[in-house]
This record gives sequence, C-alpha cells and structure tokens, in this order.
Amino acid sequence: MITLQELRGMTLRWRRVSLFSRSHELFTGTGVAARLDGPSTLFGRVSTAEGFGGKWEFQQRGVFGNTVEIREAGHHMPFAVLRVNPWRSTSVLELPKGERWTLRYRFWKGIMEAEDKGGPILACSSVLSLADSAVVTFPADVSKIERVPWIPMLLFMLLSGHRRSAAAG
Repeated sequence: MITLQELRGMTLRWRRVSLFSRSHELFTGTGVAARLDGPSTLFGRVSTAEGFGGKWEFQQRGVFGNTVEIREAGHHMPFAVLRVNPWRSTSVLELPKGERWTLRYRFWKGIMEAEDKGGPILACSSVLSLADSAVVTFPADVSKIERVPWIPMLLFMLLSGHRRSAAAG
C-alpha cells in the first residue's frame, strides 16, 4: 500500500474503474493509491473509501445530504462530521478534539479544497472529461493530511457530487 509520505509533491488523477462502475481509483501512474466506491444501490447513501492504510465509510444523512458522517468501516459511531450548507459554498468538517476545517467549493474553477486556520491544506480540481475525473496535488508537507488520510477521498466524493448535480440541471 502506498503511504502519504511517498506522494509528497505529486499530482495524481482520480479515474473511474469502468464506464458503468461507481468505483474510482486515485492512480499514481504505476499503481493505485486509494479507492472510492460509490453507493451500491441507486438511492444508497454510503460510500466506502480505502487507501493509505485504512478503510472508511462516508454516510450522507438528511433529505438533501446536508450531513456526511465519517466512520471506520464496520463501525457505527462516526468520528468526524461534515455539515454542508446548501446556501453557501463552504462546509464545516468537525474533526475529533474539537478541530474544525473548512471545505470550500469554487464552482467556476471546479475546485474543492480543504483549509484550516493556517490556510489551504489540499485541493481536488475537476478535469474536463466525459466520466468523473479529477486531479489531486499533494503538498510537500503532508503532516496535516496524515492525521485525516481519508480527506482526498472525501473531497473527490463531494466534487463529483457537485458535478453530477450540475449535469442533472
């Protein structure tokens, strides 16, 4: 399994496994660093992420998916909660020990980025293609990302959700 330390400063691409699949892989050029499996049913609300030494589930709650609970696979208790504000382009990610990050969606640029009080941490930018595709550039210092290794998968899930909503009208 590839570690985050090996990805410092690299730009990786999310790609769909096959045309009708709900699975995406973060491809390094030689292998797969992470995998995101979308809901297995049409109206499913749970996505599964695997990579960087762990496996997590993202469960959307609420009528419009206003809350996303992040939990370890097989567990019922979430350890982090994302509260989406549908009227703004920002969402609040509540991490353990009271830490809060802001996830910001830049519609015209097609970018979803995570930031804390110190500034941007990681960004996932959409790529013009027929299938869901995006590019993630890892910073030289991945110490903040190592505490939340599931953040690249969450950013891509949210970005592809925005893209599907825009395509649906």
